[in-house]
Amino acid sequence: MKKLWFKAKWFGWGWYPASGEGWMATFAYILALFTVQAAFVAGATSANVVWASAALVAATAGLTAAMMEICRKTGEPPRWRWRWPGKPGKR
Repeated sequence: MKKLWFKAKWFGWGWYPASGEGWMATFAYILALFTVQAAFVAGATSANVVWASAALVAATAGLTAAMMEICRKTGEPPRWRWRWPGKPGKR
């Protein structure tokens, strides 16, 4: 069995880091988001604020899509979850 970097959340949909590699990927994602935001602040002027905003949205969407793909490939399969694992009750 492969080592899981990310485990599925207990409530809702998504993942959380479950190993050192998962935490490093998460920190790299956050650092990349801060870098994109800093580039936006440094490059946005009144003349090009629309293009800079579009580039910020596109870069953020691309980074998020890449992070979700990393989570999908190195983690548990995602699905919607409503309760703690193993808790008895109606479905």
